Amino acid sequence: MSEQRLIDADAFLELPEIVDTDIIATARVREDIANAPTVSVEVVVHCINCKYKAQAKANNKGFLICPASGMEITDNDFCSYGERRESEADQ
Repeated sequence: MSEQRLIDADAFLELPEIVDTDIIATARVREDIANAPTVSVEVVVHCINCKYKAQAKANNKGFLICPASGMEITDNDFCSYGERRESEADQ
């Protein structure tokens, strides 16, 4: 089985290559995309972008412990407690 990947179908339909093509082909593409199966996804916050990482302390093995979950974490981890930290641009 091939790997599935998600796309932004609305953005895809706005691509110049799609907008500027033959009207019949465009209508068929739009119909195919409208009828394509969808998936349910959740946006996650990875530890590297989480507000709790700044408060994480290293344990005796040198691993960071998340104050929200109590779990050892790395930058690429994520959990249900994750909250995006404010970027410097937002402050």
